[in-house]
Amino acid sequence: MKTPMCAALAALVLAGCGQAQPKAQDKYAGLEQQILDWRTGLRASDPACSAKADACTAFEVGCKGERPITSAEAAKGMTAKVVVAMSWTALDPKSGVASPVAGVKQFEKIGGAWTSHAVAPVNLSTCG
Repeated sequence: MKTPMCAALAALVLAGCGQAQPKAQDKYAGLEQQILDWRTGLRASDPACSAKADACTAFEVGCKGERPITSAEAAKGMTAKVVVAMSWTALDPKSGVASPVAGVKQFEKIGGAWTSHAVAPVNLSTCG
């Protein structure tokens, strides 16, 4: 008899936890897909990556850091601003030597849609 009661209690506790999470997650909903799209775009457009199917490997997000939204940005509907640093290894098509490469983008969510643009390098320990 204790098992059904524990299962019901656990379900209620988990349901309660699940209600608190979506608000925080909604702010960043879709960001992970944008980062994956960035990686896919690099593989297609970067000369070193597009030279050969496996020319770019070991993609790794070094950091993600939330940036403050100004009142002017908020007035335009911006709800999230995040800088993301990513590194990968690219094989030079001429020499055949693999070298580390890095990129930094700022992702901005305006009206529920994400946009991004390249920004200056950041400190990976603070992402600032």
